[in-house]
Formats: sequence, structure tokens, C-alpha cells
Amino acid sequence: MDAYRERLNKLIEEHPKWDMKSLSAALDKSPAYLQKHIKSGVPRKLDGDDRRKLAMLLAVSESQLLPESEEADDVKAIAAWEQREDFTKIPVYDVTCSAGSGAVVEVENVLYHTSFSTDWLRSITHAPIHKLAVIRVQGDSMQPTLSNDDTVLVDMSQRQVRCDGVFVVVYQDMCLVKRVRVDPVRKTATIISDNPLYSPVEDVNPEDIRVAGKVIWIGKRV
Repeated sequence: MDAYRERLNKLIEEHPKWDMKSLSAALDKSPAYLQKHIKSGVPRKLDGDDRRKLAMLLAVSESQLLPESEEADDVKAIAAWEQREDFTKIPVYDVTCSAGSGAVVEVENVLYHTSFSTDWLRSITHAPIHKLAVIRVQGDSMQPTLSNDDTVLVDMSQRQVRCDGVFVVVYQDMCLVKRVRVDPVRKTATIISDNPLYSPVEDVNPEDIRVAGKVIWIGKRV
């Protein structure tokens, strides 16, 4: 095992949360992906996107995950990328909110960070950066608006439902991504699924709904 693979192996072994199997899954790879890369040298070199994401997961500089054989230009390019001011890093949380029957909120750790154009972020929201988060959606009740495994950017500064929109809410200990509508006259809320196969939850006391934030962007898989 060369120095690069020994270093990567040590970073994973000493991490309080991750192991090779869970990290491989976080990279959307087979469970043995990182073990094969470290132990057998397959693949010989990590893809740039995988390396960047792995660095975020391990909370280390991407340059620490470069083999010594990599050219100095690659190191300079990575350093320049990490210091860019035209991109803003937003945390991706280890929370799965359901667009189906519901999912209990158990953990809220940061998995890694993903980068958005700063100018683009400012064009869609004026929320403080620390009030933005990315989470994953599970279920099909919000189709066609949201599909299973879509990711959403959430503005956590919007903690009240002032108009019709898609929100991340906690209701009956379930984390849900749903359309929420409030009737100001009757002072009741309706939790709505965009998929017509799912019935809305009506006449809900707004005080029974904890709004975590409003969905302001959707990332869909092709």
C-alpha cells in the first residue's frame, strides 16, 4: 500500500462516524468501492467529483486525497477551487424527509457540503447563508413536483406559512416535505400531497405543525 492509500485508510479508520462501507454508499458507489480502491488499487484514481465529495465528508482538504504522483498543477487547481468566492458551500444534512407516509427525524448531522453559485443563490433568496440547508426527499406523494431521492434546498429562515408553497415540516414526529396551506379565517392548516393518490390532511391546528423551512430549489435525478 503506497503512502497515499495509507493516508486515506488512516483518515477513514480514525473518523468517528464513517467507515469504508458507509462512505462508499455516500458516494453512490458499491459497498466495497473504497476498500477496493485502497487495498487493491481499483480504481487506480478517484474521479474528481468523488474526491471532492469524499474530502467534504471527511472534513479534510481535497489536496490531502491526492496521490503523490499527481502533478503539481492539480494541487494548484484544487487550491484555487477551494478558495473561490463566487461559489458558496451549503451543508447537506443527514436527514431524510418523507414525501410519502412520513419519516421520523433521528439525526441531523452534516454529511458534506455542496457548492452553489453565490450570485445564483442571491437571485433566489436573501436568507443568511447559515439558514440554508440541503436535504434528501423520500417517497412519491409529491410527484410530479418531487420524486424519490430528489434533493431540496431549504430556506430555514422562513418558519411560518404565509402563502401556498412547499415546506419542510415536522408533524406528529414525522419530517415531511409537503405543500402547506393555511386558512386565515378558520385558522386551520391543510397538508397537501401533489400526487392525487394521496389524500390531504385537513383541519390541522397550525400550532401542531413545526415549520423547518421553505423549499426554494429542487435537484432532480435524471
